[in-house]
Amino acid sequence: MVLLVIAKVIRQTPMFTILGLSFVGGAVIFSSLILLGVKHPMLQVIAHGFEAAAYFSAAYGLLRYMFEDRYLTRDELFAAGAVFTLLAWGFAFLYNICQLLVPRSFQNPNMTGLQTWLDLLFLSFSLQSATGLSDLMPMSAPARVLAVLQMFCGVMYLALIVSRLIALQYIRSLAKVIIENLSGLPVQRLS
Repeated sequence: MVLLVIAKVIRQTPMFTILGLSFVGGAVIFSSLILLGVKHPMLQVIAHGFEAAAYFSAAYGLLRYMFEDRYLTRDELFAAGAVFTLLAWGFAFLYNICQLLVPRSFQNPNMTGLQTWLDLLFLSFSLQSATGLSDLMPMSAPARVLAVLQMFCGVMYLALIVSRLIALQYIRSLAKVIIENLSGLPVQRLS
């Protein structure tokens, strides 16, 4: 269901529609095979690769949408939260790929073997938000590289989006003041 919502987001944002929908289509096909009982690690790697690409392409489309607006509206605030969530989910799929390709990529004192999806998602959100609350530790070199990339992306995303939203609010306020000064009348709402 989430992939169908992502397909709608991709179609409504300035994203490369064919590429984004190809990622969603691949994710739906390979995930359906997994749900039908086909159990092969490479099939899971391919499915998770398509899912990660779909989430990242939707995040890219929403970012482009946010940066095309000239004034701050409610949809930019919702898009900011959606992009943060899409990035975290995309990295969680990459962590799952990593643990399938490199055994013992993560260490968890409560569990051995493959980590659960919820644990990987929790790790993803804790790294991206820079809270570091997870008891799951990346142990292999590829897992640590992914963790470093996500930490960097998370910090840079927050800095970029906060500065962008502040700038949009400033532009909106500045335009309101200019209009008031030119017309001599107070402006109630600038749309």
